[in-house]
Amino acid sequence: KLAFRWAVSEELVGADVYQRLQAVPGLRAGDTDARETEAVEPVADSLVDATIPQLPPHLAAMVRFQRLTGSRPGEVCQLTADALSRSDEVWVFRPKSHKTRRHNKSREIYIGPQAQGVLAPFLLKAGRGPVFKTVKTKVAYNTDTYRRAIHRACDRAGLERWSPNQLRHTTATSVREAFDLEHAQAVLGHANMSTTEIYAERCRHRAVKVVRILG
Repeated sequence: KLAFRWAVSEELVGADVYQRLQAVPGLRAGDTDARETEAVEPVADSLVDATIPQLPPHLAAMVRFQRLTGSRPGEVCQLTADALSRSDEVWVFRPKSHKTRRHNKSREIYIGPQAQGVLAPFLLKAGRGPVFKTVKTKVAYNTDTYRRAIHRACDRAGLERWSPNQLRHTTATSVREAFDLEHAQAVLGHANMSTTEIYAERCRHRAVKVVRILG
């Protein structure tokens, strides 16, 4: 459908072709032999808490920050001090690169007092570079190295492996339980409710309200 929408925009096919395609239902799980992508489940806080002692301080801080803010792994990795607005009680992080940028949507991550406490020891050392860097090479983590570091920590502790993207689902669930779906939508930066519902088994004031209490 996306390919034909592009073809219509390039005047390669008629608009009626794409309109007819909209009536074609999507595939359901099990309809074909294609590999099914497993849903990402929240990770239990007890498992996260058991993993953190196996991580060096900067990685432990990344995990805590992501859990408190509901940010994506890639957003945590690109966090810099100059991208933080610290003029108000609740700080705001505006990542330069984010998932919805290509749709001309802005992204703001709200940082409450607990998450601020997690960041504080690292901000002075960061200067204008990444807040979270590897100890040896002083290079910012990316989503792959971040995930692998957590997996190694789980292995050392004999724990079930979990991944950073599960933390966002955990935050979504806890916010929805403590507040409601609209507050979870605001914290996660989702454009619509249906996306938030996937995470949870936009208003600025709602997000600020949540992180003052939970973040």
